[in-house]
Amino acid sequence: MCSETRPNAKPENVSSNLSPSIPKMKSIKSKIIFLILTLLFLSCENSLKFNKSGWLQKDDPDGYKNRESMLIDLLENHKIKGLKYSELIDLLGSPENYADEKTNTITYNIVIDYEFNIDPVYIKNLEIKFSKDSIVENYRIVEIKH
Repeated sequence: MCSETRPNAKPENVSSNLSPSIPKMKSIKSKIIFLILTLLFLSCENSLKFNKSGWLQKDDPDGYKNRESMLIDLLENHKIKGLKYSELIDLLGSPENYADEKTNTITYNIVIDYEFNIDPVYIKNLEIKFSKDSIVENYRIVEIKH
């Protein structure tokens, strides 16, 4: 029940015990900041402002070079809903339609990825639906993975 004292014991220096951890904390903090900045940089898509000539530029027979990069700008900064069919065609060019298309709907290919196959493994389309009066009623992005 009595406390033991050591005659030659040096008093503990609290600040010397904390000082090694401060640089460690700074190092961890800078690593976390670097990681967050790297993730933000890598997550940013290369986006382009929409323009018709870039939208129509092909990079192979089935693919369009700039459509995916222009899609966000097109949907956020250009009025699509409410356009007449002819106005939409003036803006985007002719659509890619298939035999199984829905009534009053047109499709623009955004991405077709074949990888090393003859059949696409990934398709991303902009699907636009018209009213009976040929006015854009709605649109949606359709992604298909095989």
